[in-house]
Amino acid sequence: MRPKIIDKTMTAFNARIFLDAELPMYISMADKDLTSLSSPQLSSEGGHQNGVNHQENKLDDYWAANAVVEAVHAAAHRITKQNDEQDIFIKYYFDKWRDIEIARYYNVSTATITRRKTDALVDFAIRLNHQKNNSKHNCDWLDSLVEYQS
Repeated sequence: MRPKIIDKTMTAFNARIFLDAELPMYISMADKDLTSLSSPQLSSEGGHQNGVNHQENKLDDYWAANAVVEAVHAAAHRITKQNDEQDIFIKYYFDKWRDIEIARYYNVSTATITRRKTDALVDFAIRLNHQKNNSKHNCDWLDSLVEYQS
C-alpha cells in the first residue's frame, strides 16, 4: 500500500479557513482572547465571563470551545521552529502582524514569509489533528484540516 501524500495546498487552505473563520467563534465561546494564544502558557481562566451562564448547553459549548482553543494552542506551539515557522505563524495568526512587518523583522522578502506561513499552516494542521485526538483535549469531533492527494 502506498503511503498517503498530503495535499499541501488544500491543507494550508483548510487551516487558513479554520483560523480565520472558525477559531474566532471558539475563542469567543471559550471567553478567551486571540492574543493569549501567542503566549507559551495558555491561561485556563476566561477573559470576561460574559459568555458563560449556568445553562447546561452553554456550559457544554464553553467546555467544547475551550478544548478546541487548548488544542489549537498546543498545536501552534509545536510547529517546527525550522525557518522560524512557529514564530511566523504566531505573529501572523495570533498577534496579527502583517507580512511586511514579519518580513522586515526577519530581513527576508514577503514571498519568503508567504512560503514559510504555508509550511507552518500544513504543520499546524497535522499537529492539530494529533492534538484533537489527545485525551487531554477531547475534541476529536473537530474536522481534520489535512487533505491527501488522490
